[in-house]
Amino acid sequence: MREKLRALAIALAAPAIYLAIQRLVRYAVPQEIGWHVRVLFLAAPLGLCLAIFLIFQTPPPTRAGLLAPVDAASVVFLIILGISLQVAVGFALTFIPFPDNVLRDYSQLMRTVGGQETVVGFVAACLVVPVVEEALFRGVCQRALQGPFRASTAVILQALLFAAFHGNLVQFVGVLPVAVILGLSFSWSQTLVAPILLHIAFNSANMVLASQPGIGVEMVVLSAIGVAGSMIMLRKRLKTRKSEDEKR
Repeated sequence: MREKLRALAIALAAPAIYLAIQRLVRYAVPQEIGWHVRVLFLAAPLGLCLAIFLIFQTPPPTRAGLLAPVDAASVVFLIILGISLQVAVGFALTFIPFPDNVLRDYSQLMRTVGGQETVVGFVAACLVVPVVEEALFRGVCQRALQGPFRASTAVILQALLFAAFHGNLVQFVGVLPVAVILGLSFSWSQTLVAPILLHIAFNSANMVLASQPGIGVEMVVLSAIGVAGSMIMLRKRLKTRKSEDEKR
């Protein structure tokens, strides 16, 4: 019981500290600088330092380490899965009857966070944020939880934390299934490279599709096939790679 409570404390503390850092930067730095710049140059480096510090408190799960590479085929499947997930989640959210005030708050948040699409904005949203969030939620939270808890329980708990971290109902519903799959990719491989690549593909697809007029039925069907097929292939390939690393 003590080990479970300690794991829960670490899993809750890591995102809470990072959220506090984000809030501090938000209120301490002038709004004119822009959200992406504040994340890229202030909040993200501090969050990454926090994740690295906590990660080094426990040994890596395999001899290859937390940044062990994945094979080329797995990279392709991770990219396909990330893009397919973005299409599928975006389509599914259109059928959920969120209250008007929730949608209004979400739209205002997206305008604040999104702002003008720039190179800095793309780097922050599609490269920096995925690395920092994966280091925190999969590298710290899930690793802490998967010791005293079953692997499936650790995946679900970190997914709930990750979804709640986004701070609004629309993102909670949309992010939750994505977080489960991110957690599974880490559980299967025990390397952060897998969920980082998946997260980068998901966020990049979001940036690109945000400017598109709509999603056709053909795209939704292809995305469903992409999600199912990629997960089947990744489960086999990543678990095989994990077993090979453990034998070395």
